Amino acid sequence: SKSPSSFEASTSGRQQQRKHQKRRDDRKPPPADKKMGTVQLSFSDSGSSEGEDVALSEPPARYTPPEPQDIQASSEFATTKKRRRFTEVEDEAIRKGVKRYGVGKWSDIKAHYDMELRDRTTVQIKDRWRTVTK
Repeated sequence: SKSPSSFEASTSGRQQQRKHQKRRDDRKPPPADKKMGTVQLSFSDSGSSEGEDVALSEPPARYTPPEPQDIQASSEFATTKKRRRFTEVEDEAIRKGVKRYGVGKWSDIKAHYDMELRDRTTVQIKDRWRTVTK
């Protein structure tokens, strides 16, 4: 018995692929004008007899939010604070804190020097250290 060459094997494989592709292409989708059949379901209580339907409750009404009102923002509730320069006292607290706790321990520094750095966030303290050490 003679084994097929690699060329023959690859061409026969391609022919089979084309044959299967044709079969797939021959399948036609169902006509668009035909509607799928609808199924009517009937629910019954397990204790009731066959054929006795149970009425389902109505779905809840859709939520409608109240009409928006004109709200004026008050300046006393402003979310952004005005930028302030770092004071020498704050700079000294940051220097001492870095010496005591090390670089990167900003929350520890803020907790220890709370009185001096009460109006500063840990990110502001970190940024100030980077600026000071340049």
